[in-house]
Amino acid sequence: MKYLVFAVFTLVSIFTHAQTNTNLFPVRGQKAWYYSDAEGRIAIEEWFTVARPFYKGLAVASDKSIGMFDPLLGLLRSDGSWLIQPEFEVIGAFTDDVAPFKRKGKWGLLNAEGKTSMPATFQETGFIGDGYCGVETNYKWGFADYFGNIRIAEVYNQITPFEGGRAMVRLGSRWIMIDKNGRQSVKGDWDYADALSEGLAPVRYSGGLWAYVDTSGRRVIQPAYKDARPFREGRAAVRIGDYYGFIDRTGREVVSAVYSKVADFSEGYAAVYYRGKWGYVDQNGKVIVRAVYADAEPFRGGLARVKDGSGRFFYINPEGLVVLSGR
Repeated sequence: MKYLVFAVFTLVSIFTHAQTNTNLFPVRGQKAWYYSDAEGRIAIEEWFTVARPFYKGLAVASDKSIGMFDPLLGLLRSDGSWLIQPEFEVIGAFTDDVAPFKRKGKWGLLNAEGKTSMPATFQETGFIGDGYCGVETNYKWGFADYFGNIRIAEVYNQITPFEGGRAMVRLGSRWIMIDKNGRQSVKGDWDYADALSEGLAPVRYSGGLWAYVDTSGRRVIQPAYKDARPFREGRAAVRIGDYYGFIDRTGREVVSAVYSKVADFSEGYAAVYYRGKWGYVDQNGKVIVRAVYADAEPFRGGLARVKDGSGRFFYINPEGLVVLSGR
């Protein structure tokens, strides 16, 4: 499924596209997680069942035991104290200084101070950006501001986040582009559309090929791809034939399409899957870390978390050197 499946997107995006604190990194210890600085010094001791990266001095974490259900989540300060004790069923990634949360079966928003910005009254929340948050009621999506005030009624089957005052939405079988007043900005002949990012949106036509349009609906990169993703850091992942590479905003192939899977660029590097293993390339396609890992996460704060064949996680720098490892 594409970007629009929110239940999956929320959990995956916890580790993608979130601005993180560069000082502390979650590390798996002998029995639990702890936080370390980039030099390997332990900053917060090993006692967490869940430990996620920091965002502006806060990290989603839990010290609750794992049983039949996932442990409840809270917000941890960088000194190791709780701003909010674990009480949430889900906390998603912070975007634009707010994060979706689920408590007692309902969804709302937390702000970067750990306060409830939007009360938990919705069936789901997500698709955050440009001051608007997607909200779902009775299986239809609309948009609210970050305080829960409905700005665009819940009438859409699918939505994407706002960027630059525009969002892609599906109404029945039609994909359109709307403005922040809910007015139709562009009606396209698209079979599918993904989110605007860096001023461009991938769209699929009835023939099955993907292209890119700008905020006026003008096609700026012609249909040529079997799959296409939103731009990140001036690069977009596209599928040419059976393999993925990356293009720039002119449509020029800058990373050769030789990879079975790719992740988006972060801090100038992207994880790529080649012959059954993960490595990293730079924005010009140069291999900076050979494909030797069973798993590879985005670079944050100059380091990337990877997993070897034995299932052990550790952090590497852009030269591929191990900087942090568990106890």
